[in-house]
Amino acid sequence: MRKRIVVLLLVFLLFAGITPLWAASDPISLIESSSYSEEDKEYLQIQVDTLIKEAQEKDLPLSPIISKLKEGLSKKVRPHELVKTLNVKKDSLEKAQEILEENGIKGEEDLVVDLALSFELSVPPQVVEEAVSKALANDGKRLQVVVDSLSTFLEMGVKPEKAGEIIEKAVEKDLSAREIKKMTELLNKARRAGADPQRVAETLANALGKYDNFKLVEMEVQKVIASSREKPALKSGEGVVVSSPGVTSGSTPVQEGGTPLESGVPPAGGKPPTEEGGTAPETIPPSGGKPPLQEGGEPLD
Repeated sequence: MRKRIVVLLLVFLLFAGITPLWAASDPISLIESSSYSEEDKEYLQIQVDTLIKEAQEKDLPLSPIISKLKEGLSKKVRPHELVKTLNVKKDSLEKAQEILEENGIKGEEDLVVDLALSFELSVPPQVVEEAVSKALANDGKRLQVVVDSLSTFLEMGVKPEKAGEIIEKAVEKDLSAREIKKMTELLNKARRAGADPQRVAETLANALGKYDNFKLVEMEVQKVIASSREKPALKSGEGVVVSSPGVTSGSTPVQEGGTPLESGVPPAGGKPPTEEGGTAPETIPPSGGKPPLQEGGEPLD
C-alpha cells in the first residue's frame, strides 16, 4: 500500500510539472531544463557526465560541483568556461582530499569542501599542507578550526597569501582552538567597523610573529580596529574655517602664484597712482563738469 502511494505521488508530481527533489540535483536534468541551445546542452551533458563519473570514482563530494553547475547555468556562462570552472572545482576537491588522507583523515566531507576553497583562491598548497600536518601533530581537534578559519579569512576578502601566513603562524605558535576562533572574531569585528581587511590581516600576521602571548596580539588588532572607527561629525561652528583659494584673511587678495590682485582703488591715505616713469596720469574731467583750473584760478589749456 505504501509503495503504491509513493508511485502515485511521483506520477502526480511529474504530471503537475513539479520536479522532485532527487531530480532537481541531477546534473543532466539541470542542463536539459536550462535555456541553452540544443547544441550547447549536448556539449554540456557529455562533459559534465564525464566529470561527475570521475568525481564519483574518487569519492569526492558532489554537492559543490552541482552547486557550481547550477550557478553557471543560471548566469548562462559560456559552455566552455562553465566546464573549465567545474574542472577547477573538482581538482581542488581532489587535492584537499589527498592532503587530508595523507594525514589520516577520511570521510570528512565538510573539511574537504572548506579546504578546497583555499586552493581555488590560490593559497599556496605547501602552506595548507604544513598547517594541516602541524595542526594534527599538536592537537587533532584543532584541525576543523584551522580549516574553518582559513576559509573564513578568504571569504572576508583577506588575500590568499596573507590568510595562509596567518594560519601557518597560528599553528607554529601552538594557539588553542579558542584563540584561533578569536582571530576569526577579530577580523569579523574589524569588517563590521569598516576597517580595511588587508591592514587588519597584516597587523595580525605581524603581531603573531612578534608576540608569544596571544593577549598582546589581540591588543594590537584592537588598536587598528579602534583607529578605523568613523570619527564623530563636528557640530556647527566647531573646527577650523578654511579660507577660499587665493584669499588670505586680513591681507591683500592675491592672484594664483602669489601676485597681488589689482583692486583699481588706491590704498587709503596713499598717493595717487603714477604712470611708468613716475609721471602722474592725466585726470579726466567728470562728464558735464568745468575744465580744471590752474593755480590762481586760470583755466588750464
